[in-house]
Amino acid sequence: MDVTLSAGGNTSLATARTGKGEASISAPGTLPKPELSGSTATYRSAYGPGVDLVVTATPTGLRQQIMIQQRPPLWQAQVRHREEVTF
Repeated sequence: MDVTLSAGGNTSLATARTGKGEASISAPGTLPKPELSGSTATYRSAYGPGVDLVVTATPTGLRQQIMIQQRPPLWQAQVRHREEVTF
């Protein structure tokens, strides 16, 4: 299997090709230029500020992870509210 990851600048995340055909995966928005490390591409803030898309090429295809670098402010407000509620 031949897997090609996006160089950024478009919504095409990856294309996998075999002798039987090809399949593509798209992101919901335009991807930034990735930071590369070995078989891993990190698209910083691909899903908003502090929310990275990390894609790793594996022997059988690829693995996607969404890495949240910080708590979203809304979530913090909800947690703070829940901590103040007593039953």
